[in-house]
Amino acid sequence: MEFESTWSKMIEMHNLKDNTWLDRLYQIREKWCPTFNLDFFSAKMKSTQRSESTNSVLHQIMKTSMSLIEVINFYKEKAAKMRQDEINEDFRCKNGAPGKVHKHGGILSHAAKVYTLALFGMFEEESNSGMGLNCVATNHCEDNFTYSLSSGESRRIHIVHFNRAELSICCDCKLFETLGLLCCHALRVFLVNNVNHIPDKYISSRWTKDAKKRLCCSVDSFKSNEKSTHVLCMSNLSLLWYKCCDKAALTDHGTKIAMDSLSELICKLEKSSADTNKVEDVGKKCPQDLIHDDAVQSYLDGKRPILDPPHVRKKGITNFRIKIQLEKKQRKKKVKDATTSKAPKTISMVHGKYKTST
Repeated sequence: MEFESTWSKMIEMHNLKDNTWLDRLYQIREKWCPTFNLDFFSAKMKSTQRSESTNSVLHQIMKTSMSLIEVINFYKEKAAKMRQDEINEDFRCKNGAPGKVHKHGGILSHAAKVYTLALFGMFEEESNSGMGLNCVATNHCEDNFTYSLSSGESRRIHIVHFNRAELSICCDCKLFETLGLLCCHALRVFLVNNVNHIPDKYISSRWTKDAKKRLCCSVDSFKSNEKSTHVLCMSNLSLLWYKCCDKAALTDHGTKIAMDSLSELICKLEKSSADTNKVEDVGKKCPQDLIHDDAVQSYLDGKRPILDPPHVRKKGITNFRIKIQLEKKQRKKKVKDATTSKAPKTISMVHGKYKTST
């Protein structure tokens, strides 16, 4: 409604009713106006933000006079620095929440324990912005409440729906749906209703301190695509193994435990893979009644060796060594010298003198 009213005022103020370009722009307003995309999660990122950030990083390390090797070396140094900054930020987040928050408690204390430092700063800013809002209850039906929130400086009114029994809340600004963080209006309503912790359904796992420790997807949801399943399993196993190595490398005793467990795990995996391959080969190549055959059983038990099947060499394939280009040139030169040496000499007379030619 706010967008429509603002657009109408702009058209009337500048007398642009017959402007074809603005008419076409208004018809596709869902594609460029953020108001129509508030129901989709975007983390407040624009379509070109990722490429712009990449370009800004590359412009810091690249110059027109650089060679390709220098660009690669500078790129590696910059990537290592960015990874180290991320590790340092993770270390700072694991050390705990800001000390001044624990003195007051409440919803800010809970947010400091859950969110990272960067997200807690945004949460604290939203909470402080909600302190000066006027909150008025406009409708009430059992546990369902409707509040109207406004500030003294602005005429804009935000509507918040709150269910006290289920602790569910919804604001028309759609900040949680877009960013995954509760807005100042929802936090103001929580404060009015004495809610001192953030409900679990309003804590996005991607913004928490333990985001890297959680498995984001389940393998069962990708059974239809074997390639996606393999990539997902590799990602999950790498995450768990990195966490295990990080803890085991702290002490010698932990390293020994990890090495012994890894050796035992590799033996189990090799045995499981061998058993699986035997079952698959027997099921594909032999009927069910041939499994009990003595010849087949001897092969499965490993008493008789399994040899490669006979094959016929393809036409045109030889065992000669492939010659390099230099050897081919030398051979051509020898052949050319041999032919020229055997050619007979001819005698011709040019201006009364004899001349021999080959």
